[in-house]
Amino acid sequence: MSIRITDSQGRRPRFTQWDADRVLRVEGCESRPFLHFSNPELSRALVVPAEQDGSRWTCRVPNFLLQFSCPIQVSVYLQEDEGLTALIESFPVRPRPKPQDYAYTENVGYVNWVQKSAQAQALLDELEARAAGLGREKLDRDQGAANAGKFLQVGADGLVVPAALAVWEGGSY
Repeated sequence: MSIRITDSQGRRPRFTQWDADRVLRVEGCESRPFLHFSNPELSRALVVPAEQDGSRWTCRVPNFLLQFSCPIQVSVYLQEDEGLTALIESFPVRPRPKPQDYAYTENVGYVNWVQKSAQAQALLDELEARAAGLGREKLDRDQGAANAGKFLQVGADGLVVPAALAVWEGGSY
């Protein structure tokens, strides 16, 4: 298996800092490859699935990585019968000053764990606030004469209600 990563012109990719919407071609893969993108600034690789384009595969380079002037490492990962890294290549990113009109836009659908963590924390905060509100209402001290001698129990709806215990032949509990 001879796998090769090229740019849209079939050459070795060359990146410049602040480029955007770059696409790589992956040749020599029979099944769908997943490209793992990383650089020395990241603790985890960004995983982007390739899309089929005729006899080869194409994959977008995350714009996020093109903001850094350090090499991008690309690993081609195949998941046929077993998962294996078939190729690892490193591509330099030439530095240049940030353009005045540069506006970052996301171009790939990898999972942003920072956003997911923030969403999970917001949900937890909301649930804690709801839980704190439960049980703040006090049970009315006057349950009325009809409830005399009954016990209090939590009903199926979560509310505290008076309840009579079962009666047996010799009397009640």
